[in-house]
Amino acid sequence: MATSCFLFFMLFSGIILFTSGQTNNTDIIEENNFDALKKALLMNIEKYEVPKIDGDTYTDIKISANIHHIDIKDDQGVMNVHGFLKLIWHNKLFKWDPVNYKGISNMHVFPHEIWNPHMVLMNSVSSDASLDAISDVVGSSGVLIFPNGTAIWNPPIQFKVYCSLNLRAWPYDTQQCDIKVGSWHLKDYRIKLLDNGATTDTADHMSSQWDVINIRTTTGSDLSFDYFTIHMTAKRDSSLYNPVLLTPAYCVILLSLSCFWLPPCSGEKIVLTGLNVFVTACFLMYFAQILPVLGRSVPLVVMFYSVAMLMITLSIIVSVCVMRLAHKEFGKHCATRFVGKKCLSGVLLIMLCLNHVNLPKRLNEDNQDEGLDPEIIDVDADSVAPIENDDEYEKRFLLASGIDRFFFAIYVFIYIILIIVYSI
Repeated sequence: MATSCFLFFMLFSGIILFTSGQTNNTDIIEENNFDALKKALLMNIEKYEVPKIDGDTYTDIKISANIHHIDIKDDQGVMNVHGFLKLIWHNKLFKWDPVNYKGISNMHVFPHEIWNPHMVLMNSVSSDASLDAISDVVGSSGVLIFPNGTAIWNPPIQFKVYCSLNLRAWPYDTQQCDIKVGSWHLKDYRIKLLDNGATTDTADHMSSQWDVINIRTTTGSDLSFDYFTIHMTAKRDSSLYNPVLLTPAYCVILLSLSCFWLPPCSGEKIVLTGLNVFVTACFLMYFAQILPVLGRSVPLVVMFYSVAMLMITLSIIVSVCVMRLAHKEFGKHCATRFVGKKCLSGVLLIMLCLNHVNLPKRLNEDNQDEGLDPEIIDVDADSVAPIENDDEYEKRFLLASGIDRFFFAIYVFIYIILIIVYSI
């Protein structure tokens, strides 16, 4: 029994060793085939020699792009682009028969081992814009060679290009930026760059506030180089800016209009308007930080806040004049009598909503000389004696209220115009 078990164990071990030996031999043979093919292809190739299709005809290069992510820096006027380029060319020295190499149908080689187009980013921000240098940063990509002599290179790209921004409609703007890629030595050999299109693939990649709504490609030629241009149109996703910019803008409008409905002699008018000036100034400083100083155009939202700042400042001057008119004695002033009697009556009185204004009562002469507020205040009944309304003071108070209502109507009209103009 022991002898039978021993023989079975030895037989089983031999089968396992034989099987693993066959697998290792297959891997070695396949690896040797790749090495042999690579040596055969690269042995007689000069990597600086421009490839030919046949005879003395140089190859053409098909170029395309796949964009994964873009981001535009407003303060720098720079667009960051991530994606891949795809370059296809032919070399008659890359041909082989797969039958002679155990069915090998493709092979990867490093770009520095063979000739490559040496493409350069023409409108780059950085000093070194070659694809080789960029590939070293984001990861090297091999060149895929096929038995018919076709070579395909998909280098990853991380471009930073200048972009002329038009921020007129910021933050609801649409920008057009170009990526210009070319080679300095292709023209010497009459190698043509063939446009193979461009695509975007942002679904599975890091998103940004920019959406590419249109992309097209063109090829061109200059005196010294050929180039491939990617024209991209990107629209900013402005959902975040609605609560950040629009809601405060409406609040600024409401605050500036509210001060005209406070009583003419109320000191809260200055406090409310001063707070509004501070809020508007903070937004203007925020815009100065995030927007380029040397932009081609001023954003409409910045112009709106600037005009609102001027209007709020003017409302402070109006409030000071109205408060002075309501608190000081101008009964002897001819203009006050004329305006109070002739203008603030009839239809104008109703239009300015002055027919329901509560006219204040003055205090007795002693309290008035002491500079107390002429409005009704809660004090001891024994200390203040009720007196009749003063006609001149009522006219001045009515005039001050009319000025507030008049400027309220003007401000409403101006703000409506601003909203219409700046929303187009």
